[in-house]
Amino acid sequence: MRIVIIGATSAIAYHIAREFAGVEHASYFLVGRNAERLDTIAADLRAHGSPQCVTHAGDFRDSAMASAFPAQAVAALGGALDLILIAHGSLSDEARASTDLAYADSEIDNNYSSAVRFASAAANQLREQKSGQLAVVTSVAGERGRASNAFYGATKAALIAFCSGLRARLARDGVQLTELRPGVIATPMTAHLPRGLLTCSVEQAGRLCARAIRRRKDLAYIPGFWRWIMFVIRALPEFVFKKLSF
Repeated sequence: MRIVIIGATSAIAYHIAREFAGVEHASYFLVGRNAERLDTIAADLRAHGSPQCVTHAGDFRDSAMASAFPAQAVAALGGALDLILIAHGSLSDEARASTDLAYADSEIDNNYSSAVRFASAAANQLREQKSGQLAVVTSVAGERGRASNAFYGATKAALIAFCSGLRARLARDGVQLTELRPGVIATPMTAHLPRGLLTCSVEQAGRLCARAIRRRKDLAYIPGFWRWIMFVIRALPEFVFKKLSF
């Protein structure tokens, strides 16, 4: 199994990769910002059963890198790609984004625009193959904008809409797009948030994501109970919702 991971140094991407290294003995093309961290992850995946791990460090804002990665991955792994996972992103500082427009632009690019660039390049490769699977990590924050993370939620809402349209387009060529929509996961990105009953460990999240990918689901809430939580949140009247402080 040949797997490409964009954002391979993220905690959730790493734990998804661990699942496939241990069972399918997958080969990897790992893309991330931090070369040293990528090398550490590659060594760990080899220790867990992966026969090959190629790393590539770069800037996700670089459209040339997004365009080039599919061909690079095919050449490095020696054949058609089975899975491309888009998993990079950052939890935006809402207060800063509302006043610092340069930071706001950077967060839009990181959480939406760059994800679309990489997903589009991935889709072109998989459509040409007429096989394979694309998985994209979004967030339940994209289902309804909240006062505390309206900016981040907006980027994820846009990404969710893009995934929906791209899934329909890819289906015509026999390619599956699986959207992974997590709630609160205990990762370094969310370390500043309080832990509660709804917080999922990153290890469990990795297992659930891998299971959804193997089952070729269209959409998987991570964990599944978020489907019902978000059903209630979406149903709240606006005059009620805008009074809530979460």
